[in-house]
Amino acid sequence: RRVIVDAEILSATEIACKTPKMTRQANAVVQVTTAAGGGYTSRERLYFVFRDLPRLLSAYPPIIGPDTGGTSVSIEGSGFLDTPSLKCRFGLRSDSVVQARFISDRRILCNTPTLLTGDAPIFVTTNGVDF
Repeated sequence: RRVIVDAEILSATEIACKTPKMTRQANAVVQVTTAAGGGYTSRERLYFVFRDLPRLLSAYPPIIGPDTGGTSVSIEGSGFLDTPSLKCRFGLRSDSVVQARFISDRRILCNTPTLLTGDAPIFVTTNGVDF
């Protein structure tokens, strides 16, 4: 299936494209084509892997900790990948994102950041963007 998306020009040598929504895991070939200046199509093919977002099933004790952070929380689910972009977010604020420690594709560990007192839902990302 061929999908065309718009690109944002970032500089003379960089563009950014938003991936389309996929309904299943898949590998995709990415090719860049321009219409300006008579048109251009890249010779190189880039490869992109669409993966399911991780699914969070549960977080294990401690489920309470100090607002100064540093409490290690074990998170179980599925679809975790051992990547530098594996992160946890506690609550909805972007400054509450912490690096996750990969244990397996079903378990990760995250240390809580400094937060205001109160409940904080936990979100996980394997690409650093989609929580």
